Amino acid sequence: MSLLFRAFLLAVLCFGAASAAQTENKSDMNASEMIRLADAGDKKASRYIGIIYEQGLGVKKDYALAVRYFSLGDERDDITSQYHLGKLYESGLGVKRDYKEAMRLYMKNASRIDHVTADTLKAIGDLYANGLGVPRDMNKAKSWYEKAKKARER
Repeated sequence: MSLLFRAFLLAVLCFGAASAAQTENKSDMNASEMIRLADAGDKKASRYIGIIYEQGLGVKKDYALAVRYFSLGDERDDITSQYHLGKLYESGLGVKRDYKEAMRLYMKNASRIDHVTADTLKAIGDLYANGLGVPRDMNKAKSWYEKAKKARER
């Protein structure tokens, strides 16, 4: 792993990125340890490794690996992973473009109304407005956009 990648991960960990790793000494954690935690079931580690690969933070962007780690996060019901994975399916980065799968992930996320983000609600509205993966329905799009607006005001 590159030194920059390790430094980034250490910085992320210092700010609580791997707080779910309760038995690990965060200050000594390196990239390979973070990946091991993600592979072992740590949903926060899965999310952050996914973001690192999606955005190319200290590593070359690798959407396929981002999909892998966001999928692990989704399996563990991590709403941030669900949103990012939905965006990758919607854009066809790292996976075959699949608007229905993107919508499924966004709707799974939206079912957690106390934790759903405005971005997720807007993404659902966009899919309805454009008829992507669902029949075009401007009334449903408007409803989801209104929910997104309310979520932004919280």
